[in-house]
Amino acid sequence: IGSNGTAGFADRDYFGAVPENVPQAPGEDVQGFVAQLRADIAGRAGAPPGHAACAAVSYKRQAVPMGTNYFVKVKVDAAYVHARIFKLMDSTGFGFGAAPLHSTPPQLHSVRQATEAAEIQWF
Repeated sequence: IGSNGTAGFADRDYFGAVPENVPQAPGEDVQGFVAQLRADIAGRAGAPPGHAACAAVSYKRQAVPMGTNYFVKVKVDAAYVHARIFKLMDSTGFGFGAAPLHSTPPQLHSVRQATEAAEIQWF
């Protein structure tokens, strides 16, 4: 348990906190979110539908009461965008360590044009 009294979150992840200052390298979870939302991200980035390659480059996150906002720098073909992706907290059974009862898919909230050097900001 962190000093903020929450289990499973580091101190920097308390609810509503501004995303951490240092972008993180994306893991399988964030790459998976981008893969699931590829068509929507590419479409909002102005890429031809169905033909764009999308890959997460880095991300920041913000814990909110119902889940997590992910602010992801995505390379779409040769361009870069920042995508705000919301992942609803998975519901669980009762008891510590209970397996999730169901998982919800990530939701694309918004996309902004960016550059390779642009810092990820809250939006």
